[in-house]
Amino acid sequence: MNPAFVCPCYSEVERKIYMDHIYNYFGFCANTFYDPLLAKTVDILIMYPSQDHPHYRLITCGLGAKRMAIPNELRCEYISEYIELMMTLPAGWAVTPETMQQRSYWWPAYLMLDVVEAIEKEKIWVLPEDSLSPKIAFSWSPGIQQLDFKELEDYPLSAQNVALAVNQTVKILELIPRLASDDFYDF
Repeated sequence: MNPAFVCPCYSEVERKIYMDHIYNYFGFCANTFYDPLLAKTVDILIMYPSQDHPHYRLITCGLGAKRMAIPNELRCEYISEYIELMMTLPAGWAVTPETMQQRSYWWPAYLMLDVVEAIEKEKIWVLPEDSLSPKIAFSWSPGIQQLDFKELEDYPLSAQNVALAVNQTVKILELIPRLASDDFYDF
Protein backbone atom coordinates (compact mmCIF):
# COMPACT_ATOMS: atom_id res chain seq x y z
CA MET A 1 0.00 0.00 0.00
CA ASN A 2 1.33 3.42 -0.90
CA PRO A 3 -0.62 6.24 0.79
CA ALA A 4 1.02 8.97 -1.29
CA PHE A 5 1.25 8.08 -4.97
CA VAL A 6 4.33 8.94 -6.97
CA CYS A 7 3.15 8.53 -10.58
CA PRO A 8 6.38 9.62 -12.31
CA CYS A 9 4.83 9.65 -15.80
CA TYR A 10 2.91 12.91 -15.40
CA SER A 11 4.52 16.28 -14.78
CA GLU A 12 3.49 18.05 -11.58
CA VAL A 13 1.07 20.25 -13.54
CA GLU A 14 -0.47 17.27 -15.38
CA ARG A 15 -0.70 15.28 -12.13
CA LYS A 16 -2.55 18.17 -10.46
CA ILE A 17 -4.97 18.51 -13.40
CA TYR A 18 -5.60 14.75 -13.41
CA MET A 19 -6.02 14.42 -9.65
CA ASP A 20 -8.35 17.45 -9.52
CA HIS A 21 -10.44 15.81 -12.25
CA ILE A 22 -10.53 12.51 -10.35
CA TYR A 23 -11.54 14.29 -7.14
CA ASN A 24 -14.28 16.33 -8.87
CA TYR A 25 -15.89 13.38 -10.67
CA PHE A 26 -14.95 10.27 -8.72
CA GLY A 27 -14.33 11.49 -5.19
CA PHE A 28 -11.44 11.42 -2.79
CA CYS A 29 -8.62 8.98 -3.47
CA ALA A 30 -8.23 7.31 -0.10
CA ASN A 31 -5.39 5.00 -1.01
CA THR A 32 -3.22 3.69 -3.84
CA PHE A 33 -2.14 0.25 -4.89
CA TYR A 34 1.54 -0.10 -5.63
CA ASP A 35 3.79 -3.13 -5.81
CA PRO A 36 7.46 -2.08 -5.55
CA LEU A 37 8.59 -5.50 -6.82
CA LEU A 38 6.94 -4.91 -10.19
CA ALA A 39 8.54 -1.50 -10.88
CA LYS A 40 5.47 -0.35 -12.83
CA THR A 41 5.23 3.22 -14.08
CA VAL A 42 1.55 3.62 -13.18
CA ASP A 43 -0.18 3.88 -9.83
CA ILE A 44 -3.67 2.56 -9.16
CA LEU A 45 -5.88 4.93 -7.22
CA ILE A 46 -8.40 3.31 -4.90
CA MET A 47 -11.73 5.11 -4.66
CA TYR A 48 -13.92 3.88 -1.80
CA PRO A 49 -17.67 3.25 -2.13
CA SER A 50 -19.88 6.30 -1.84
CA GLN A 51 -23.60 7.02 -1.84
CA ASP A 52 -23.52 7.74 -5.59
CA HIS A 53 -21.26 4.79 -6.47
CA PRO A 54 -21.68 1.90 -4.02
CA HIS A 55 -18.56 0.00 -5.10
CA TYR A 56 -14.79 0.38 -5.07
CA ARG A 57 -13.20 1.87 -8.14
CA LEU A 58 -9.61 1.27 -9.20
CA ILE A 59 -8.33 4.00 -11.52
CA THR A 60 -4.92 4.11 -13.16
CA CYS A 61 -2.77 7.21 -12.88
CA GLY A 62 0.02 7.65 -15.41
CA LEU A 63 -1.00 5.51 -18.38
CA GLY A 64 -2.34 8.59 -20.20
CA ALA A 65 1.10 10.19 -20.24
CA LYS A 66 2.14 8.06 -23.20
CA ARG A 67 0.40 7.90 -26.58
CA MET A 68 -0.89 4.46 -27.55
CA ALA A 69 0.47 2.87 -30.70
CA ILE A 70 -2.79 3.06 -32.66
CA PRO A 71 -2.36 2.20 -36.36
CA ASN A 72 -2.34 5.27 -38.63
CA GLU A 73 -5.42 4.10 -40.57
CA LEU A 74 -7.50 4.24 -37.36
CA ARG A 75 -6.33 7.61 -36.11
CA CYS A 76 -8.85 10.42 -36.26
CA GLU A 77 -9.98 13.38 -34.19
CA TYR A 78 -12.64 11.30 -32.41
CA ILE A 79 -10.26 8.68 -31.03
CA SER A 80 -8.14 9.50 -28.01
CA GLU A 81 -4.66 8.08 -28.21
CA TYR A 82 -4.26 8.62 -24.46
CA ILE A 83 -6.23 6.54 -21.96
CA GLU A 84 -6.53 5.68 -18.29
CA LEU A 85 -8.43 2.63 -17.04
CA MET A 86 -11.07 2.16 -14.35
CA MET A 87 -12.27 -1.10 -12.85
CA THR A 88 -15.01 -1.62 -10.27
CA LEU A 89 -14.97 -4.00 -7.33
CA PRO A 90 -17.89 -4.91 -5.06
CA ALA A 91 -18.44 -2.83 -1.93
CA GLY A 92 -17.67 -5.91 0.17
CA TRP A 93 -14.16 -6.28 -1.29
CA ALA A 94 -11.67 -6.29 1.58
CA VAL A 95 -9.35 -3.32 1.17
CA THR A 96 -6.85 -3.71 3.97
CA PRO A 97 -3.05 -3.65 4.11
CA GLU A 98 -3.13 -7.44 4.62
CA THR A 99 -5.35 -8.27 1.64
CA MET A 100 -3.49 -5.83 -0.61
CA GLN A 101 -0.37 -7.96 -0.15
CA GLN A 102 -2.17 -11.10 -1.35
CA ARG A 103 -1.63 -11.31 -5.08
CA SER A 104 -4.32 -13.95 -5.55
CA TYR A 105 -6.90 -11.70 -3.85
CA TRP A 106 -5.81 -8.48 -5.57
CA TRP A 107 -5.75 -9.99 -9.06
CA PRO A 108 -7.87 -7.10 -10.46
CA ALA A 109 -5.07 -4.62 -9.68
CA TYR A 110 -2.45 -6.94 -11.17
CA LEU A 111 -4.63 -7.42 -14.25
CA MET A 112 -4.76 -3.64 -14.66
CA LEU A 113 -0.97 -3.45 -14.34
CA ASP A 114 -0.57 -6.23 -16.94
CA VAL A 115 -2.82 -4.35 -19.38
CA VAL A 116 -0.86 -1.14 -18.72
CA GLU A 117 2.41 -2.95 -19.41
CA ALA A 118 1.04 -4.43 -22.66
CA ILE A 119 -0.06 -0.96 -23.82
CA GLU A 120 3.25 0.63 -22.83
CA LYS A 121 5.24 -2.07 -24.66
CA GLU A 122 2.98 -1.54 -27.70
CA LYS A 123 1.71 -5.13 -27.68
CA ILE A 124 -1.90 -3.90 -27.63
CA TRP A 125 -3.95 -0.73 -28.05
CA VAL A 126 -7.57 -0.31 -27.09
CA LEU A 127 -10.53 1.81 -28.12
CA PRO A 128 -13.94 2.27 -26.50
CA GLU A 129 -16.19 -0.75 -27.08
CA ASP A 130 -13.19 -2.99 -27.84
CA SER A 131 -12.99 -6.56 -26.64
CA LEU A 132 -9.69 -8.31 -26.29
CA SER A 133 -8.98 -11.99 -25.95
CA PRO A 134 -5.97 -12.33 -23.68
CA LYS A 135 -3.38 -13.19 -26.30
CA ILE A 136 -0.66 -12.07 -23.96
CA ALA A 137 -0.07 -13.66 -20.59
CA PHE A 138 -1.86 -11.83 -17.83
CA SER A 139 0.05 -13.05 -14.82
CA TRP A 140 -2.47 -12.36 -12.03
CA SER A 141 -5.81 -13.05 -13.64
CA PRO A 142 -6.91 -16.68 -13.52
CA GLY A 143 -9.90 -17.61 -15.63
CA ILE A 144 -10.11 -14.45 -17.74
CA GLN A 145 -11.62 -15.20 -21.16
CA GLN A 146 -12.01 -11.68 -22.51
CA LEU A 147 -11.40 -8.06 -21.59
CA ASP A 148 -13.99 -5.44 -22.53
CA PHE A 149 -13.19 -1.74 -22.68
CA LYS A 150 -16.25 0.49 -22.33
CA GLU A 151 -17.08 4.13 -21.93
CA LEU A 152 -18.14 5.00 -18.39
CA GLU A 153 -21.90 4.54 -18.45
CA ASP A 154 -22.64 5.82 -14.94
CA TYR A 155 -20.77 9.10 -15.34
CA PRO A 156 -21.35 12.25 -17.41
CA LEU A 157 -19.34 12.65 -20.60
CA SER A 158 -17.28 15.38 -18.94
CA ALA A 159 -16.03 12.82 -16.39
CA GLN A 160 -14.65 10.56 -19.12
CA ASN A 161 -12.21 13.06 -20.64
CA VAL A 162 -9.34 14.93 -19.00
CA ALA A 163 -7.65 17.72 -20.97
CA LEU A 164 -4.02 17.68 -19.84
CA ALA A 165 -2.67 19.82 -22.67
CA VAL A 166 -3.85 21.44 -25.89
CA ASN A 167 -3.51 18.22 -27.93
CA GLN A 168 -3.62 15.70 -25.12
CA THR A 169 -7.04 14.61 -23.92
CA VAL A 170 -7.01 11.49 -21.80
CA LYS A 171 -10.04 9.20 -22.07
CA ILE A 172 -10.97 7.10 -19.04
CA LEU A 173 -12.25 3.68 -20.09
CA GLU A 174 -13.80 1.00 -17.92
CA LEU A 175 -11.99 -2.33 -18.00
CA ILE A 176 -14.40 -5.26 -17.56
CA PRO A 177 -12.93 -8.75 -17.43
CA ARG A 178 -15.13 -11.64 -18.53
CA LEU A 179 -14.48 -14.68 -16.44
CA ALA A 180 -14.45 -18.29 -17.62
CA SER A 181 -17.91 -18.75 -16.12
CA ASP A 182 -19.27 -16.33 -18.78
CA ASP A 183 -20.14 -13.85 -16.06
CA PHE A 184 -19.29 -10.22 -16.57
CA TYR A 185 -17.18 -8.86 -13.78
CA ASP A 186 -19.30 -5.70 -13.71
CA PHE A 187 -20.72 -3.82 -10.75
